[in-house]
Amino acid sequence: EITEMPSRSGAHFLSFLLFLILVPVGWYLAADAGSRMTLSEAAPMFTGVASILALGELLGAIVITVILCATARRSSLGAWFMGVITLLAGLPWVLTPGITASTLLDPLTVLANTSSLGSNLARHLQASGYSGRFALLAIVLMGLGYVSHSARRKGRAEEALRTSIEAINPAGAFYSKGARKKAAKDLKRK
Repeated sequence: EITEMPSRSGAHFLSFLLFLILVPVGWYLAADAGSRMTLSEAAPMFTGVASILALGELLGAIVITVILCATARRSSLGAWFMGVITLLAGLPWVLTPGITASTLLDPLTVLANTSSLGSNLARHLQASGYSGRFALLAIVLMGLGYVSHSARRKGRAEEALRTSIEAINPAGAFYSKGARKKAAKDLKRK
């Protein structure tokens, strides 16, 4: 028998950690899959043949999205945190593109010259930044956090209301008319 509410610190920590790690990985996989499917010379839209590598990256991004949605069910902290960070990182690209370009030119050039992964990363950062996709991703993450948090709060409030109604009128603690009728019948049998 549980005598006190369990701590949610583990759920908050896991949410924070998973969103911190998986949002950038999921973004990169989705951006690279999109690039392979549309911008490459061997893109499926030009060749008519599906790219297994692009589909694998897209599947990876989908799996990460499912994991993050399941994580947000338990705690919205990670979604809120990464949403705010992504918004702060994404706004300069669209609000001050000239300043952002001059500020990030050298670091992105260095990143692009490190390896093919660095080159892809620099290109995807610019494409996602200047197109506003970072800002859009931020809004989606904060929306996920809001929905998760508010659904949990609404569920708690409804459960408290159900408990108080049940103490006075056990048959009235159900939502549907049919469920209330069934509960009333069950009470009469007792």
